[in-house]
Amino acid sequence: MLVRQSMVSSMISGCPRQVYLTYIELLPHKQSVALFLGSVFHETYAWYFHLKSIEEVVSLLDLVETYSHTFERLLKRQEVDIKETQLRETKELGMSLVTTYYKTASKMDVQDVEVEGKLGIGEDVVSTHIDVLLKNKGIVELKTARVYKYRGVETFPDYKSS
Repeated sequence: MLVRQSMVSSMISGCPRQVYLTYIELLPHKQSVALFLGSVFHETYAWYFHLKSIEEVVSLLDLVETYSHTFERLLKRQEVDIKETQLRETKELGMSLVTTYYKTASKMDVQDVEVEGKLGIGEDVVSTHIDVLLKNKGIVELKTARVYKYRGVETFPDYKSS
């Protein structure tokens, strides 16, 4: 079983029974709007950065269409705690975030995506999952859409997450 940070955070800060039901029993639960939009954003930009890493050109229109399809597909698969009347507004908010971030993302020189490795930050070395590895010694964390600088990275090239 893969242990994710959200699972550990839930165990530490919350209810162990909820962790058991969610991650072990895999019982359906309603996802918050913020988590849902984060998932759609993450999946949309994972697709974008993958294509960018193999030097494919992705237009803003392609990205917006991918976001829209991803939003609809994930909405059908997941229970989201949202009223029907809020769907359009929520989708437009996510579209705005995706469009705004495109200006930053389009300038990034991507080396690889979905990398497992050891990352040197300051004096520390940590084993981690890297969403996007940049050629200029930067990494992109898609959950926060932030770019971090690092002093060195050793990757495990045989591993690619599915």
